[in-house]
Amino acid sequence: MVFDKIRTLYATAVCNGLGICAFRIGYELRKKLGLLKQRFPACGWSELDLSRWLGTQSRPEEIIRQHQSNGRQFFFDGHNLPGITDEQIKQQVVSDADEILSNKLRYFFAKSYYMGEEPDWFLNPQTGQRISPDKHWTEIGHFDANAGDIKFIWEPSRFAWAYTLVRAYSITGQEIYAEKFWSLFESWLNSNQPNMGPTFACGQECAIRLMAMCFALYGLTAAKASSVERKTKLILAIAFHAERIEKNIGFAISTRTNHAMSEAAGLYTAGLLFPEFKDSTRWVAIGKKVLIQVGIDQIYADGSHIQHSMNYLRLILQDYLWVIRLGQLNRDDFPEEIMSRVAKAVEFIYQNQDSQAGRVPNYGSNDGSVIIPLNGCDYNDFRPVLQSCWYLMSGEKLYENGPWD
Repeated sequence: MVFDKIRTLYATAVCNGLGICAFRIGYELRKKLGLLKQRFPACGWSELDLSRWLGTQSRPEEIIRQHQSNGRQFFFDGHNLPGITDEQIKQQVVSDADEILSNKLRYFFAKSYYMGEEPDWFLNPQTGQRISPDKHWTEIGHFDANAGDIKFIWEPSRFAWAYTLVRAYSITGQEIYAEKFWSLFESWLNSNQPNMGPTFACGQECAIRLMAMCFALYGLTAAKASSVERKTKLILAIAFHAERIEKNIGFAISTRTNHAMSEAAGLYTAGLLFPEFKDSTRWVAIGKKVLIQVGIDQIYADGSHIQHSMNYLRLILQDYLWVIRLGQLNRDDFPEEIMSRVAKAVEFIYQNQDSQAGRVPNYGSNDGSVIIPLNGCDYNDFRPVLQSCWYLMSGEKLYENGPWD
């Protein structure tokens, strides 16, 4: 038994290096001593003010006006949203959005569960188990047998439903979809106080949520339901999430997993789109540096990934698709070295896929992750990310026009 433990420790040190091992030991020590909890103090949303990130006191109207005139571009103009031409996809998007209107949220792009009249963000709908939101996130374990698989708690808080509601609003122009986003967002805020509960326990979850919040802010900016007060709340939440990510991104890097890419993508996004935040320049620099260094470390020269997972490689490509395009739009290009690795990753998946259905071998971990759900394909179809990334890199399409666009 002792020999097995020694062998495991030795293998861990060899695989990760002494630097990472030392960091993780120190991290766990800070966690046990409560130092990490002090670094992330719990509070209420009402106790936070945007002046903390803006560096000055401003009225809500001035905050929104400042943001809208900051010169940064998102993927689309919120006052002239792109449309969807395929009638079948239109119908599917609206049908999915109507399901959300009745508080049924889809988990892992497969089965939908009713969240209750007032959504319970801490219920595992598969088992009926529930995680308490009353603990600081540093005190919550990711593998609690009494609460079930934590990914069922995290899934609705990834805000995948935000993309569906924005798409339905774009298709129909109906305010009911914008209003539903805001009501769900406000419900989430009321239930998830800063640094409390499981939804803040993972920086990657914060980053995925931050990206979805940005999508909704721009996508619904012209909706009547999007009041100045609501948009200001959303910007406050984005700022808080970016700070949460920055202060703990070292942990994500130490895991040598896709978490580091996602957290860096979220941090880069907040810094690039909100230059009015006093920390924005640093957020952009840290996010971009991590995306480059970790990408080169984790994406091998042949395009495969350190985690040996097809689905995680897709998630990584979605992260890079997002940040590279956002950078292009704002004259902040990524270096050729990381662009080449991303292109190799696209080719790696392409060479392993079934071109008739877009499927790949279900190899390695597959936890149901799709962080940019903007197509009309099945979850197992990898053509959407391949089509988008290849077009981003080359200006050409891998496939003819279809639901994967």
